[in-house]
Amino acid sequence: MSDVRNLTDKYFTKTHKIIDKLYNKDCIVTYAVFMRSPVRAALKFAIQFIKDNSSAQIASVPEGTLVTSNQPLMLIKGKFSELVELETLLLQHVGLPCICAKNAYRMTLTAPQYSFLDFHARHGTGEEFVKLASYGAWVGSEAAKREHPEAKGFVGASTDVGGAFYGNTGIGTMPHALIGKAGSTLQAAIDYHKVFPNEKLVVLIDYFGKEVTDTKALVNHFGPNADVTVRIDTHGGRYLEGLSWTKSCNLIDTYDSWSMSLRAGQGVSVAAAYKIRQTLDELGAKKWKIIVSSGFDEEKVGVFAHANAPIDMIGTGSFLPQNWHHTYATVDIIKYDDDYKVKVGREMLISKSIELQNKLKE
Repeated sequence: MSDVRNLTDKYFTKTHKIIDKLYNKDCIVTYAVFMRSPVRAALKFAIQFIKDNSSAQIASVPEGTLVTSNQPLMLIKGKFSELVELETLLLQHVGLPCICAKNAYRMTLTAPQYSFLDFHARHGTGEEFVKLASYGAWVGSEAAKREHPEAKGFVGASTDVGGAFYGNTGIGTMPHALIGKAGSTLQAAIDYHKVFPNEKLVVLIDYFGKEVTDTKALVNHFGPNADVTVRIDTHGGRYLEGLSWTKSCNLIDTYDSWSMSLRAGQGVSVAAAYKIRQTLDELGAKKWKIIVSSGFDEEKVGVFAHANAPIDMIGTGSFLPQNWHHTYATVDIIKYDDDYKVKVGREMLISKSIELQNKLKE
């Protein structure tokens, strides 16, 4: 509890002291936890936090459930003195994973034909953040796959913390840093394969701006039947080797006005994916796969899916909330002992929590 008191908002600690000194009898309170925007429930770590720090009863919606704004996600019933100082840290465990779950769910269904890798860790703010966001992405993807079994969804994460939710360790590709040290894309791939001969080889091809040239060198060395994947992460300030606006438009054979910059523009575009697939196929490397990364939010994922871009996997951390205020969870006490009471304006929490209240009685 000392760690909680160091991190909680001070007025909760002061409230605890008031309860202890002035109220002869502790009361049983019921808290309702909710969000102000629609989310997918990802409450495992919030529930565990309460269990670790109190003897309270908990009733929550099933993980992955769509919960509308101002609809209680969970109820917590216990001693006021036990729960009052937990509020701040409880809310820190709720918002982020629930928003990530919603976004990952939408991504999975936007592009059911593609697999996804969780690449968000570099955008996080520490271990707790990575754990919560990774869990949220996993929950959202699994919910989407339950509803639509044909969807591939998220299959792993770049860190061990995230990978654990998928039953494996961190997976991924290789960093640009290795290629710079190795001196060439091909040499980096050779060195990687020497040290990790039993792992699938995934090679970044954009470091030198010679994506087509380096892809050809890789196929010539490893052979067209090798189990190799190339990853396109081309900088958004240039076209993939051999492309321009006109060449990109001609390659994808469309002037569809919807998001043409993502289809034929600079960086990792639909045309870039077609160009590398074309290069691989011309070399007989039809079994080689393609991963794309760089700014794959829901819109970009949708553009690639709509165009049926010839890729196999998307690496993304863009299921993280773009607007941080969307992660703000809220909690209110709705019941003191047997007396329903809540701040004016939040009365709907009482009527909207009937089903969860019945669970607490069971």
